[in-house]
Amino acid sequence: MKYINAQLKLNIGGEDCEINLSVPEGSTTPNAILPFARDLTNKAVDIAVKEFTTDGKQISCKKGCGACCVQLVPISDTESREISKLIKSYSKVKKNALMGKFEAAKKQLTDANLWETLSHPETIANDQMRSVGHEYFSLQIPCPFLEDGACSIHPVRPLSCREFLVTSPPGYCSNPNEQDIVTVDIPTRISNAFAALGENDTHFTTHWVPLILAPYWLKNHPKQISKKTGPQWVEELLDKIN
Repeated sequence: MKYINAQLKLNIGGEDCEINLSVPEGSTTPNAILPFARDLTNKAVDIAVKEFTTDGKQISCKKGCGACCVQLVPISDTESREISKLIKSYSKVKKNALMGKFEAAKKQLTDANLWETLSHPETIANDQMRSVGHEYFSLQIPCPFLEDGACSIHPVRPLSCREFLVTSPPGYCSNPNEQDIVTVDIPTRISNAFAALGENDTHFTTHWVPLILAPYWLKNHPKQISKKTGPQWVEELLDKIN
């Protein structure tokens, strides 16, 4: 498959920046531009952090904290498929250990009558998200990829995880009702735009998938949205951002 390599000049949050791009020239799925979406997200976050730290504030998030890793994490359908592929690539021992964590989480959510609700995220109204999120948080289910307080898939972590940063004391993140949590305002939410790719396609299911359902999502939703060329997916992503 031929690839197109280019350097894009973009304006993010009022700041001009350049981002390298490498995408398939031919027909492909949104998975092919996920690396580009990650780079774009990192750039948007860097710009936001630069602005915040200029004002004298400090980012509280550091390796080993993991306080936010018991939250309900929304990811895109595409990211859930990538996570499934990642798990399948692991050794049998590592895969079994990880799936043991996912299965334990599934049982806990089932016992709390939340599994069925989360299995159909498209039916959760916007005004219900907060209460569902609080209920999930109350169960204190650690992300299966959390190891020794750190993300074991940090280089390929979800876009929404990249976008969540706070300047308030880390301890505040242990209380979902804490009013003093101060998050970093990201100029452009790439995660939302990426999750909406192909939303007019017949096979489009939902704008978000709970990360905790990732290993099961592909099995229950085998059909992926129709293919487009790499440049077409990039163009659609940039259109949704703008």
